[in-house]
Amino acid sequence: MKFIISDNALCAAGRKALAEALKDNQIMTELNIASNYLGKDRASAYADEDMSGVIAIGDAIPTMGALTTLNISSNYLYDAGADALAGALKAPNCALTSVDASDNELTDKGKKALQQAAGSR
Repeated sequence: MKFIISDNALCAAGRKALAEALKDNQIMTELNIASNYLGKDRASAYADEDMSGVIAIGDAIPTMGALTTLNISSNYLYDAGADALAGALKAPNCALTSVDASDNELTDKGKKALQQAAGSR
C-alpha cells in the first residue's frame, strides 16, 4: 500500500498528527511525504527551524513493519532532522530499504549520518 501526502505544507500540528497516525502501521509499504516543510515551523523557506515533526515521524518509522520505501525529500531537514532519521534507520526493526532524503539543506555531517545509518542496514 502506498501513501502519498507530498506538497501539503503540513504545519507543526499536522506533522505530529501524521506521525501518530503512522505509528504501528503494518500495511503501508511506501510513504511519500516530500515537500512538506517538515523542518520548519510553518510553510515558508524563511521560517524558523522546528524538528519536532521530523523527530515524531522518525520515531514512528521503526514501528511500521511493512514500510520499505520513504521519500522525505525537499523538507528542510537540516542536520538535526538527518540525525533523527538516521536514528530511525538504525533501529533493528526498521524495514526501510529505500530512502530519498535529497534536497534537505544537509551539510556533510548530516549526509554522513544518513549514509552511515543506511550502511549499517
